[in-house]
Amino acid sequence: MPYVSPEFLEKVQKFVRAGGVWICAPTTGTRGAEHAVPTYAGLGAVDAFAGVETVFSFPITGTGSTGKAFGLTAPVAGWCSALKPASRDTKVVGALLSEQAPGLAFLTSASWARGGRRARACPPARRRELLAKLVAHYAKRAGVTLRFDVTPARWCVRA
Repeated sequence: MPYVSPEFLEKVQKFVRAGGVWICAPTTGTRGAEHAVPTYAGLGAVDAFAGVETVFSFPITGTGSTGKAFGLTAPVAGWCSALKPASRDTKVVGALLSEQAPGLAFLTSASWARGGRRARACPPARRRELLAKLVAHYAKRAGVTLRFDVTPARWCVRA
């Protein structure tokens, strides 16, 4: 979701104030209404809402970089927005272990009202285990009590 309109961000803020948890993808907010790159913040209005500063964005695939979160370390790939906390209540949850972005984060977390706001900066290349831990962690924080373990999806092509 490259463009986050003010109307949509207002809905997200209302959802989070009511106790919801918002997890956004690495490119959320990277474009303005006219699809131009915002010059005031790397993730546009999402930076302020998430309590982060996007130091810079770059394609991290093939750099040998990894991310560490929830006790796991995994290679990262795709587009990366290297983050640092911009408010006292923003915590680094996922450290970016990268020569290109030393000391920066790929996943942050901040509490807001009864809910939480989240920003994720680059997807792990081995997504399944790390993303499963991320979803389980925030589902628990959001009070999700009904959980289903399902088999992986299988695609089928029929003639």
